[in-house]
Amino acid sequence: MASLLKTLIKVLDCCMHVIAPVLKTTAYKVYWKIRPVDSNFDWELEIKKPYRLWLAKRISETNRPASVFELGCGAGQNLAVASKFGRVRLAGVDFNPYRIALGKKMFCAGGIDAELQVGSENLAQFKNNEFDVSFTCAVLLYIGDDKIEMAVSELLRITRKGIWLVEFHDPTIKTSAARHERDGYIRNYELLFSSLGYNPVVDKLPDNLFPIAGKWPVYGYSIYVEKM
Repeated sequence: MASLLKTLIKVLDCCMHVIAPVLKTTAYKVYWKIRPVDSNFDWELEIKKPYRLWLAKRISETNRPASVFELGCGAGQNLAVASKFGRVRLAGVDFNPYRIALGKKMFCAGGIDAELQVGSENLAQFKNNEFDVSFTCAVLLYIGDDKIEMAVSELLRITRKGIWLVEFHDPTIKTSAARHERDGYIRNYELLFSSLGYNPVVDKLPDNLFPIAGKWPVYGYSIYVEKM
């Protein structure tokens, strides 16, 4: 069974650029739901990554939240960093049950309270304006046009102050449709949020937050949408 799972993950790795345009968000949901935690995963190294600290500081300094929610939280590494900026209610959902289980274990060991659960972009379990701030980090790039409006609308619904996104953004895209490339979906978030009645603040990410390889140096942006 384990070898079959590994084979399936390898096939998805190699063929996602062909599968995703057809199956859209479902393709990435399957991929992330079945993918085990990497064998070389190191919690201490993960929570020291520069982009996590940068994002947590921006959220803390801009919004001074009492509650924070992350869509696509993985094992909760970003939330763990956010906990260093004061006593905050922390919550997150992720497709992957292995990462949620690991996160619960690490938060318990660190004495940090956090509400981590397996879930998706449908956030019906949360009330309107339940959290001061919601955010994503390299998550919406795996959500296709079939689910993206639901995802951001749900984030807006459950959030009181504002949402932060660290995602692939291309200001040269002139339609609401995303462009799919090998590393995920690239879209124009200004157009997306404008269509929902919001005026986002979009900024290029500072250099060296993410590895030089890949698309982050070109398409890595922060998108902030204020609600209050």
